[in-house]
Amino acid sequence: MRIPAVFSKFSDLKIANKLGVLVLVLCIPIAALVFVQYQSQQAEISRADSETEGINYIASVLTLMSEVQNHRALAQRVLNGDSASQAALNQSAVEVDAALAALLKQDAATHNSFNTSALLASVTEQWQTLKATPASADPVANAAAHTLLIGTAVVPLLQTVVVKSKLYTDPNVDTRSVITALTESLPRMTEALGQARSGAITVFFNRRGVAATEAQQRFITSQLAIAKVEGEAMSRSLETAMAANPQLEASLRPILQRSTTARETFAGGLDDYVLGSQPIATTMDFLIGSRAADQSAALLTEARSSLQKSFQGRADSARGNLYQTQGIALSGVAFALALALIISRSITRPIAHLAKVADRMSLGELDVDIDVDGNNEVGQLAESLRRMQTSLRSAIDRLRQRRNAAA
Repeated sequence: MRIPAVFSKFSDLKIANKLGVLVLVLCIPIAALVFVQYQSQQAEISRADSETEGINYIASVLTLMSEVQNHRALAQRVLNGDSASQAALNQSAVEVDAALAALLKQDAATHNSFNTSALLASVTEQWQTLKATPASADPVANAAAHTLLIGTAVVPLLQTVVVKSKLYTDPNVDTRSVITALTESLPRMTEALGQARSGAITVFFNRRGVAATEAQQRFITSQLAIAKVEGEAMSRSLETAMAANPQLEASLRPILQRSTTARETFAGGLDDYVLGSQPIATTMDFLIGSRAADQSAALLTEARSSLQKSFQGRADSARGNLYQTQGIALSGVAFALALALIISRSITRPIAHLAKVADRMSLGELDVDIDVDGNNEVGQLAESLRRMQTSLRSAIDRLRQRRNAAA
């Protein structure tokens, strides 16, 4: 049977080369496993980095939303005759500009990886139009313009980032629950509170000492109902997160309680002084709703910090696993090569010695030392050479004796 050329060439290789080829062949599945592990860990690192960028982007979006909501409330005060709030409104416009600039900077840092250019352009355009609104503008139209900016540009921007950054599909229950609270319930709750606040300010400045109209009551009641539903949904999401990860308890529980208390206090104040029978006789701090907004901002800050730590920990763990896998693989390959070298030398050295011995014996040096021992095949070969050496000596001695006898 004819041996294929490739096997024929392989059989002609030296033992050391054969062992080297064997090690390389065995390294192929190891390399494949390392590559698969590398891809898996890199995907985990990439996901964690994307989620980190996403949560930072979302924090900038929510900060902008909060500033626009505050600007809407102050604009309602000014447009309804509260000229004392003009300075605060001007400062609020500066803060919205700063929040928008920070958002644009955040987008630039992500290299527009979330495809948000069109939405950012819409946010910028609508805000510039609002900022240029004259002091004599209609309060209702102005409030509607703020609400339109939030509803048609800011909220879609938020939703786009959540989807593009893969935050919605986060694999962990605790982080996914916090993400749901931050990106769904919290924005809806704060916007409902903001619209209720805006409506209450209009009631106060237009109908001082008189109860709100039926239409105004329906609007404020509906917004408070939405805020309650979304606030409860946010609480449930955060409760799920804290149950899955007790470490979140210490950081989120106090802020969640303060946020709930501030929202309920704000809603209770509106119920008593705007929706109830008590006439509005004085400016109330709850009409601004600053405490509820402040607690929402604090919740955002703390939750963002917790998520960043979680994402960073996940990325560090993936990197650690990757380095460990690569280290084990490289160590295995190095050990295999070293073992192959040792085995090769343990075989080739005695064989080379025996080949040299056989060569010298073929030249008549029958007294050469055979310095190889052992019970393996090489040792058996050495023993065979010794017997051959002894036999040759005996044969030569007999020939000499015969030749001497013949002489």
